[in-house]
Amino acid sequence: MARQYIPARYVWSWSSLTGSVLGLLEHVGLPADSVLVGCLLGETMRSSGPPDVAGSAPATVDDQTELFAPTGYPPRSLVNLIEPLQALGLDATLHERDLSCERPPRFFTRRLKAVLNAERPLIAYGAGRAVGPSVPPAEFGLIVGYDDERRAYRVDGPLSAEVDAWLPFDELGGSPLTAAVDRRWLAVIDASVDEPQPDRVAALARSAALDAAGPRGLERWIELLETDLPIDPQGHAWWAQGLAAGRAEAAQFWGRCARSLPGLTSVADLIQREALTLSRFATLHPYPTGGDSGSAVGRTLSARTLIEALALEREAIDRLAAATVPNSLTLAPPS
Repeated sequence: MARQYIPARYVWSWSSLTGSVLGLLEHVGLPADSVLVGCLLGETMRSSGPPDVAGSAPATVDDQTELFAPTGYPPRSLVNLIEPLQALGLDATLHERDLSCERPPRFFTRRLKAVLNAERPLIAYGAGRAVGPSVPPAEFGLIVGYDDERRAYRVDGPLSAEVDAWLPFDELGGSPLTAAVDRRWLAVIDASVDEPQPDRVAALARSAALDAAGPRGLERWIELLETDLPIDPQGHAWWAQGLAAGRAEAAQFWGRCARSLPGLTSVADLIQREALTLSRFATLHPYPTGGDSGSAVGRTLSARTLIEALALEREAIDRLAAATVPNSLTLAPPS
C-alpha cells in the first residue's frame, strides 16, 4: 500500500482560500503576504460566504436551520483564480466538476496521487474539515498527502490539529451520502512554481474587488438582520469577524497602492473608514460568545452599523471602477 506526506502547512486566515494559498506559497519558497494574497484573490472584499447571505431568505426557519448556522458554503468555481495565482508565481491547473450531475473523473484519485508523489500540495474546495459545532466546515484546505491503506487524503486546513486530518478518497467534493440533498462540487488546483508577475497585482486586485459583489452581500446581510428569523449567534459572530478582518486587509492593500498611484487615495480612505465601522460591528458580535443577535434592539443596531458600512463600500467600489490601475503599477512595500 502506497502513502505520501508533504510537510506543507495551512496558514491561518479568516479566509480558508487565502490561508491555503499562503501555505502553498510558503511551501515553495515564494513571498506569502496575507494582505496582498487576500486582495488579489478577491477574498477581502467578499461578504457572501454563508449560504443564507448568498441565497434567498427562507420564509420560515425551524430550530435546526437558524440563519448563519454552520452549514457550509455554496459550491464555488475556482476558474477566476488562475490569473491571480500566476501573478503570485504559481502556474496553476484547475480540475472542477459538479458531482451532483456528473460522475467523478475516471482515474482522478490516481492523478491526484501522482501530483502528491511529485511533492506538490493541492488546494481543494471542501478539503478543510469542520472545526467544531459553532464553525462551518472550512471552505478550502490543502491536500498534503494520502494513504492507500486508509483510502484517504491527508488534509491541512483551519485548526486541522483539532480535527480528523484524513479525508476519504470518495468524500472529496462532498460525501456521496448527502448527494440527494446537497450539491457536491469538486474543485482542485495543482500549481507549480513559475516567475511572479508583481506588476499585474494591483490591476488584478481591482478586478477581483469589482467582481466580489461585496455591496450585494452586505445588502443581503442587512435584510436578514431586519427579519425576525432566528440567528445562530456563534455562526453569525464567525462571519462578522471574517467580514471585518477582510475589509481591514483591503484598506491596507489600497493604502499601499495609493502610495504609488495617488488617484487611489480616496478609495483607500473610504475602505479604511468602512473597516473602522465594521470593527464596531465585530465588537457587537465577539466570537465565540456571539453577542446580541436575538433581540430586536441588538439586531437593529447591527443593521444600522452595516448600513453605514455599505454606504462607504458602495462609494469606494464606484471610485475604484472609475479609476485607472495600470498593469505597470508596482505595489509599495508594507510601511
